[in-house]
Amino acid sequence: MLKRSVCVLNLSSLTITDEAVTNLLSAAPDGSIVLLEDVDAVFNGRERSSGNDSKLSFNGLLNALDGVTAQQGRMVFMTTNHLEKLDAALVRPGRCDVHQFIGNATREQITRMLRRFYTDLELHTAHDLAARVEDGALSMARVQEFLVRHREDLSGAVTGWHELERVAVHA
Repeated sequence: MLKRSVCVLNLSSLTITDEAVTNLLSAAPDGSIVLLEDVDAVFNGRERSSGNDSKLSFNGLLNALDGVTAQQGRMVFMTTNHLEKLDAALVRPGRCDVHQFIGNATREQITRMLRRFYTDLELHTAHDLAARVEDGALSMARVQEFLVRHREDLSGAVTGWHELERVAVHA
């Protein structure tokens, strides 16, 4: 466990301003993790993404992240579905020191997820189910959604597994 506070900052909020982002980041506890989700939904390059009416400017975000008032000792995580839409200034070394691509689920990840949801599920059965889906064909979110829907019904999950197989074929 990291035992850190997690602070989620919604950059696409209509009320967020340059000053508000700076204040919120400054107020995050020392050693905390700050999560900025779907940054590509806020900015396409240096311009606001279409449909985004936030008052936050690109320069305001950059200054809040590492300007004069920026705080040290915090880990900032930014997520995006479209890295190519982000301006190089936002993802340059010093602002984003580590880039981690998280792709679709591997069979091994599906096996582990099955075993977490169903502690009584035999390892070989979890492997067999995962093997019925092409490696990398499903997102972890899709697998999780299916398992949450069947969380109290292992036999229903096993018999309904064909749903995921069908989704994987059409993905």
